[in-house]
Amino acid sequence: MINQSGEIRAELGDSDLVYLKPRLADGNRLQGNIKVHPQMGDSALYLVVFTDKDKLDETVAVSHPAKLDAEGRGNYLPKWAIFKFRAR
Repeated sequence: MINQSGEIRAELGDSDLVYLKPRLADGNRLQGNIKVHPQMGDSALYLVVFTDKDKLDETVAVSHPAKLDAEGRGNYLPKWAIFKFRAR
């Protein structure tokens, strides 16, 4: 988070983000929590998201929706392949 002058007000690193499986209306997601309190003189705060170039070649494993559904219902877990996504 930066203010209108580009001064950093808060930041999250890789270790601050966790993968959460879908639950109710929330889908697969990486989540991090941050509390930001604007300081005197801050007229605006901006969320800036960026990564390193080498991280673009990494993948994130996401479970198949049928497996997640079976887990949620307490049913037999099917053997589905895990999807891997890469940033482009």
